[in-house]
Amino acid sequence: MIWRSILPLLLSAVALNGGWAINEITRYAGSEEFKSEIFIDKGRYKSKSGDETMIIDMNGRKIYFMYESKKRYWGGKAEAVIGDIFKNSVTEMSGDAEVGHTSINEKSIIEIVKTGENITIDGFEGIGYQVLVDGELKKEIYIAPKLTANGEIDPKDLSTIMLLLSGVEVASAGVIAEISDEYINLMRQGYPIRTIEYDPSGDPILTEVVKARQRNFSLDEFSPPKNFINTKKELEE
Repeated sequence: MIWRSILPLLLSAVALNGGWAINEITRYAGSEEFKSEIFIDKGRYKSKSGDETMIIDMNGRKIYFMYESKKRYWGGKAEAVIGDIFKNSVTEMSGDAEVGHTSINEKSIIEIVKTGENITIDGFEGIGYQVLVDGELKKEIYIAPKLTANGEIDPKDLSTIMLLLSGVEVASAGVIAEISDEYINLMRQGYPIRTIEYDPSGDPILTEVVKARQRNFSLDEFSPPKNFINTKKELEE
């Protein structure tokens, strides 16, 4: 499996600057919305939405999923977590854990076009761009250079791991927009304060920063609380 060979490289990245706490809101179909809190600090990423929390620790090579109300979590070694998710997603699609994976078009052409439109949210100015895949508009993104959260954890590493966690076997760098060189170079210029995703199968999805602040974090904030129970203990071994 390709994910076995790329994980050690991805999980060795360590950022150098201070941390960020970011509040975002995502709107689906123009009405349904979800609020999330994102914490990024020195190679560590944490996302909280409702009762669920996800932690990616590049330094410790660990991934956790927590459920606050139940005081439960599962996770541990990143390779084991991703392997477990990938195996389950393949089984659901094919009924066979040894065959099938999400298809990726490696020949797609990714274009990043500056729109000339800027917006300001919570004091951060965002520069507008369009992301086109094979000439089709996929995203509109407003990048804020002064919101430097992406300097804390490399966006290519994070995007690749997110794809792996969703059950996608990543074949090589640049195979889809989120891990293409063009897109990653854009993400390294700042953090997106507004993203509009266009999907032919549904309405646009809007994700927007509500508030962003720099702050200090303790190591405990990127690991499950000690009173939480691990429901898959073997992943820690």
